[in-house]
Amino acid sequence: MKKFRFLFFSIFFIFISASDSAHAYAPVKKMNSQQIIVERYKAAVEEILKRADRFKKELAQMSQQRAGLSPFQNRRNSLGQMGLIQHNAILFKSLEQSLRSLIAGGILYLKKENPPEAERLLKNATDSYAENAAAHLLYGDILAEAEKTKDAAREYLAFCQSLEQPDRLGVRQKLFNLNDAKIITFHVRSQLTAQGITPPEEKVLISRLTQADFKYRLQVMMENTLTFTLPFLVIGGITFLILRRLFGIESSVPTEHMFYHIYLVIFFCYLLWIGHLFLNLPPLFRPIEWEIFSLLLAGTLIAIIVKYLRQIWHYEKERRNSESLFCPYCKKAILKIACICPFCNHKVTPEKV
Repeated sequence: MKKFRFLFFSIFFIFISASDSAHAYAPVKKMNSQQIIVERYKAAVEEILKRADRFKKELAQMSQQRAGLSPFQNRRNSLGQMGLIQHNAILFKSLEQSLRSLIAGGILYLKKENPPEAERLLKNATDSYAENAAAHLLYGDILAEAEKTKDAAREYLAFCQSLEQPDRLGVRQKLFNLNDAKIITFHVRSQLTAQGITPPEEKVLISRLTQADFKYRLQVMMENTLTFTLPFLVIGGITFLILRRLFGIESSVPTEHMFYHIYLVIFFCYLLWIGHLFLNLPPLFRPIEWEIFSLLLAGTLIAIIVKYLRQIWHYEKERRNSESLFCPYCKKAILKIACICPFCNHKVTPEKV
């Protein structure tokens, strides 16, 4: 009897304990999920500040080393993404000041130290360079914490509007990446919704952030590819054509012409690239990497198309010639009276022909 009584009270005690634990665990689980979101956003902000610091160091290094660069290097840099910064001292100074204020204010914001000073620095970051989307984002956060809801909503909207504008200096491309897009989009949309403002669609914001990152990576890849590939193609192309002649490699006339046309296109693009570097030739369109790549691709396609058109024209011409036929082995045009194909040395007979 005592055993049954002990078992009954044990089961009852376990049931009560489990019930109380379930009620106590529910709010803790909810609090942890919100804490995870906050921590993820905080980590994203820390990464943005680290990238801003690297970008600021790049600008400082660019300013220090520019005097020691050769004319070729100076001109090449002016064609790249940082060309507009290098040749505009006022813009350079504004961007540098904005990044400096963003980093200092962002660190104070993350550490929850001296909120008035952090607010002043982040406001200075947005005033110094209005296209700094990261400055609008953090300025909106610190205004929201100070319960300045209208001003915070204005900054979040300014952040969204800055993503719609062209990224002239590549600031967004330097500060944001694909990993930040979802958490930042969720944060901004939540803040605007809390203020009763209809936010932009999630897909739109994510695409604008990720598109900037994709365009930047693509442009850098194309710039590096053209810089190292064009000289190699020029030298390798002339070597290829010379070796074909030395070893007597035979091919059809249209194929030979195609090789020469493609090499002329490569050589012309290389000369155009040199002209942009040294002679300051204005490009047809910017960025210059896209111009060179487009001309290279278009010229190569035209050379290939011309080659096949010549083959078709030659085939039709021979087909309509009453004195020639096509060899059944190599498909070359030969005279009807020929007994041996002069191209493949196969014997041909009128029956086979």
